[in-house]
Amino acid sequence: MANVADQTLAGDPAAHDLMRVAHDRSYRYPTDFGGFEAKLTYTGPEGDATGTVKVTSARSVEVTILAEETGRGWLRRELGSMVGHRWHMPYEEADGAHELALGDDDDNPLGVTIDVIQDSYDSSYRVLEQEISQVNRAMGRIRFSIQIQSRDEAPDGRSLPSNFTVFYWDTENERLSRSDVYHDVYEPVGGVPLPISRQIISADDAGITTRRMALSEHRLLEPSENGESGQLEYREG
Repeated sequence: MANVADQTLAGDPAAHDLMRVAHDRSYRYPTDFGGFEAKLTYTGPEGDATGTVKVTSARSVEVTILAEETGRGWLRRELGSMVGHRWHMPYEEADGAHELALGDDDDNPLGVTIDVIQDSYDSSYRVLEQEISQVNRAMGRIRFSIQIQSRDEAPDGRSLPSNFTVFYWDTENERLSRSDVYHDVYEPVGGVPLPISRQIISADDAGITTRRMALSEHRLLEPSENGESGQLEYREG
């Protein structure tokens, strides 16, 4: 089987050069990472709850908690995002699998634009100082933009987003419909940065809502303990 690194990349080589560097700068779990278990605490408008989480692959995040379905769904979605974006994937299987084009706005304070050609989500990125600074996508009548404000350094020198904001626009009514402000904390467990907490403050027409989860007493799993090998289809962000 051919090495993925030998595959021809579609589009502008300069765009791929920038995206590859940003991809490699972003922390991902080791190739033999088996997942983890941890205790879980949730705080939200539905009330407080405690439980456990077991992560065995980018696709498998098992949350066991006595919480309302809204809270459980939020936990599954946010934990899945935190670990899914950290799962190992070669560049050629991530954004390297798409045709990229370089924008002409390299003097923008948020970085140069990289467009994903013929992408169903009309995706684009900005890269600033070898890091992804912004992610833009569209889903139906909703368009959103992720603006990364700060990152933390992993033990190996790569980085993890720690503070970022997601803006949602209703394109049919041409209005900003919601903003989510994220604060993430990671700490090394056995040399692997694992999620410790995520807080999201959301503002929309209904007001301001805050949800928070905290993880503790992590235990790393060996690959033989989970029986999983699947990977999530990954795109930067």
